[in-house]
Amino acid sequence: TTSVYGAFSRFTNPTIRNVERRLEPHVGGRSVFRWQPAVAKGHLSFIAGGELQQGWYNIRNYNNNNGTSGALQYEDEVQPLVWMLFAQADYRLPRGWNVTAGASSNQNRVRITRLSILPPRLFERTYKNELAPRLALAKTFGKSTTVFGSVARGFSPPTSAEVLPSAGTISTGLQAETGWNYEAGLRHSHQKWFFETIFFYFLLQDAIVQRRDAGGADFFVNAGSTRQLGTESQVRYTTAVAPLLPQLTLRANHTWHNFQYGNYRQLNNDFSGKLLPGVPKHTFTIAADAALSKGFYFHASYLYQDAVPLNDANSFWAPAFHLLQLRAGWQGNLHAHWQLETYVAGDNLL
Repeated sequence: TTSVYGAFSRFTNPTIRNVERRLEPHVGGRSVFRWQPAVAKGHLSFIAGGELQQGWYNIRNYNNNNGTSGALQYEDEVQPLVWMLFAQADYRLPRGWNVTAGASSNQNRVRITRLSILPPRLFERTYKNELAPRLALAKTFGKSTTVFGSVARGFSPPTSAEVLPSAGTISTGLQAETGWNYEAGLRHSHQKWFFETIFFYFLLQDAIVQRRDAGGADFFVNAGSTRQLGTESQVRYTTAVAPLLPQLTLRANHTWHNFQYGNYRQLNNDFSGKLLPGVPKHTFTIAADAALSKGFYFHASYLYQDAVPLNDANSFWAPAFHLLQLRAGWQGNLHAHWQLETYVAGDNLL
């Protein structure tokens, strides 16, 4: 299977410091090959392919004169190039075993020509080829319980917006993020019940984080290492009480995220062991969806989010909050080709 695409976006962003204008045409293509050889036992399938993306961007920043473009601050031509090769094998064995092994090879190059200086200057960075392997194993017991685990390595070079942020600096010195992720989980279903929980441990090197200079402009730096430990769980119950309640679904989800800096120093400040900004430790939601008789329905959901650190030093926090969402309505057929729905709802209650 082969697919190609072309895209174009025109972006204008008047900010406090400047007015940014972007023209971003780019093209890409992807080819995937699948093969399923006959084996003595089980089911074996292979998938392999490649992907290529190329962009030709023009980015200009002007002084902001009451919301209109003033004098030109800088103009850049940006040419991002991304390619990757990937392959994966999936082997379903008897007695409920499933093994998946795969890898991808990735490369990223960005060229930036600053046209607003004379003579124009070329900045270029090629991020080295990185191999990203993944191995996963799953075992199904009976028809309702599955235990699974995986280990994978990831590679993420900085985006064009991170290399060329609103501060106007050209950050070709940014390193790509790399990391290892370990996961284990359990999935179980029984009649009207479904339950799933996942435990993960993610070790990230050269994490890219956002900063602001004295004028309020954004720029990005590598923040050393982070340790991201967490669990994500969900439980769902579906039933019916005819004829008044044809369908009722109850859901509950919980996440626990303990994301910390590993080794991170900024000038004279040591943030090692501090929590990552913007990540709540606990998030909990419950929801109910009821399909009543004669086209009536009801939906309710509740969200709790824990307090969130807002800076690297963890000295400023956003408080925890509760949200409630309610919706009740009716929908039905007025005619063979006409449908009507009417409802009343409230969002972000509490």
